[in-house]
Amino acid sequence: MRFLDYDGLKKAGITHSRIHLGRLEREGRFPRRVLLGRNRVAWIEDEVSAWMAERAAARDNPAGAHRLAGRSPNAGKGRPRSPKPAAATDSTTTPES
Repeated sequence: MRFLDYDGLKKAGITHSRIHLGRLEREGRFPRRVLLGRNRVAWIEDEVSAWMAERAAARDNPAGAHRLAGRSPNAGKGRPRSPKPAAATDSTTTPES
């Protein structure tokens, strides 16, 4: 088993910032880091390679790419609108006859 530090990720072609990698890890969209020491983290090379292969395979399947990105295939195509609530009636007044 081999570890990749942050520079190793960059050499492998993963150029996300440290902040974004942490965000992806929390969302389950990138392999979790391994704590090697007090101020040292790395990722398991086989897990990173599998993640890269999964991303490459998904490019031929648009629905799969959206799934990997954590979005629905309809993301960015407008937001579904909620129906407008019915007009509220004031129960303290009565209609005049």
